[in-house]
Amino acid sequence: MSRRAVRWSAEAEHNLDDIAARIALDSPERALAFARRLLAKVGRLSLFPESGRTVPELADLDSPPREVIVGDYRVIYRLADKAVEITAVFHGRRKLPKQALDAPPISGRTRFT
Repeated sequence: MSRRAVRWSAEAEHNLDDIAARIALDSPERALAFARRLLAKVGRLSLFPESGRTVPELADLDSPPREVIVGDYRVIYRLADKAVEITAVFHGRRKLPKQALDAPPISGRTRFT
């Protein structure tokens, strides 16, 4: 079984930073635990890239993005040649952000993994 690189778009990195910062206002420990849990789940995508479900709102596309759920948050990603590209992280009650589909190509950003 080959591993895929996990790459983050700049926008997805920003999303995660913002979410963790908001959680940290109430509890820095919870923020750290959340970030660790999310990064662990995303990290597993390197071995099991198709383990996330197809994004329901975009299931009719030829190559729909996929997602994993971490608590109340959705992590949107797409499968690329030998990579998993994280395009968005957002609260599940929010509308699917445009960046989830329109994220520019990701060039090797692997800050979190």
